[in-house]
Formats: sequence, structure tokens, C-alpha cells
Amino acid sequence: MKEISLPVLRESAVTAMDFPSMQAPGLERIGVAKVTGNYHRKPQKDDTRYTHLHVTLKGSASFRILDQWCELPVNQAHILPKGAYPCEWKCKDKQDSPWEVLYVRMSDQFKPLTYYQLDQPFIKKQCDPQDLLWTFQRLHREALRQVNRPVIVNSLIEMMAHHLGEVFSTEHRAPTLTNLWNTVATRTERAWSLDELAAVACMSKESLRKACIEETSYSPMQQVTRLRMRQASILLQSGLYRIGDVANLVGYNNPYNFSTAFKRHHGFTPRQLLPTPKATN
Repeated sequence: MKEISLPVLRESAVTAMDFPSMQAPGLERIGVAKVTGNYHRKPQKDDTRYTHLHVTLKGSASFRILDQWCELPVNQAHILPKGAYPCEWKCKDKQDSPWEVLYVRMSDQFKPLTYYQLDQPFIKKQCDPQDLLWTFQRLHREALRQVNRPVIVNSLIEMMAHHLGEVFSTEHRAPTLTNLWNTVATRTERAWSLDELAAVACMSKESLRKACIEETSYSPMQQVTRLRMRQASILLQSGLYRIGDVANLVGYNNPYNFSTAFKRHHGFTPRQLLPTPKATN
């Protein structure tokens, strides 16, 4: 875990040194920084090895990248190619509204990068960073713990990779599949069939199967299960639902069948993901 405190910069981050399992999906460093003034950063060797994503959480700033100044207002993401990293920031409204930014450093292992082939910064004008921020905060909390909880950490890393994939792929996936998976993700309680998925995607079943495997490396029904298990993880970690309720919300009428599928997918049981009750004095 890395903590930086300077007169104009405060930063917290988790790295692959904290959680080696971050390296499998290609995540090297995830952090949140608060900038309260102009800041200059020396170029580093790692800048040439990684792709970087920056998402503004609060405030507004501009940074210099590839000899150009770029604006980065709230809820906007910049995806920067390898070798390109902002070495100078100018924070606007320094006193009233410091610039807060979430950033991620990714290696070539990060699968959505195959859609990009970037040589210039790519701007995503509308990006909701709340899922990314919540997942980072949970990872940071796990890094502060004295007891290692790998099942929780691995689940959070998988969630982070998924949320990042949503940021990257929205602009590049075929619209039919984007609409399809958005529909499934918001209706995980439905008993989806391949015929229904193909109808929503406006494709034949075979075309959908090929497109899905090319995009996700999974069959359509496997992708449905992945979305259900992702939603189940979020609901369980919220502490607001019982396991039986979560099962119903993600399309399982039988809690035992849900628990079996969940353990097969994640490698641990739903109960292990429930928040630990706080001790009362």
C-alpha cells in the first residue's frame, strides 16, 4: 500500500505488491489522489510500460500530456497510451474544490486494451466512477487489515476489472451486445434463455454465440452467469440482504443451487462474503 502526503498532493493507492492477484487481470496500481494546487511530477520508467486511466471524482483540473493541455472535468475519463502520463497538473478552484481523481495503471494483460491500440489519449466524456471508487475503497480497507482475506480481495479485484472493462468497452463494443448485457445486468432475476438473449440482441443464436465468445471469451449463458455472480457479490457485500434474498434477486429459486453456483464461480461460499458483524460492547 502506498501513501503520499505533500503540500499540494495527498494520495492513497493499492498495488500488485499488496495483492499479487491483481496482476492476473493486468492491474498494477489503483489509487485516489487529491490535488490542491499546481503539481509537477518527474517522468518515471514505468510510464512507458503501462496504460493509465484517470477519472475525475470532484473538482476540475487540466494536465499536460504529450505536450498538450487536456481538461478533465468531473465524471470524465482519460485513457492514456503507454508512455503517456501527465507530468504536470493545474488544479482549478484550488481552495473551494480540490481536484480528486481516481487512477488505474494497467499492463498489457488487461484484456479490454486489445480494443484500443492507442497512440493518442482517448476521452470518455460520460463516466460514472462510483462503482470504481467503492471497489477501490474496499480494497484499500483490506490492505489496512492485519489479517489477509484472499477470498474477499480476489472478489474485489474481479469486480474492479469488470467495472474498468465497462469504462473501456462501452465505446467499442457492438451496440447490440452492449444493450444486451446492460439489459441482463439490470434484470438478473429473470430466467434468461438463449432464444431470449438472441431476440434482445437482434441476432441469430449462432451469431450471438460467436460475437459473445469473441468479445468475452464466454458463451452467452456463461456471460449471464458471470453477470449474476457479479451482482450477487455486490448485494452480499452490502450487508442488506440474506443469502436467500440474493438468490432470488439473481435468478435462483433455490438458495442451495445458488450457493453451489456461487462457489463454483468464485471459489468460496456466499456466506464468506457477508460483512462481519461489528462487536458490541
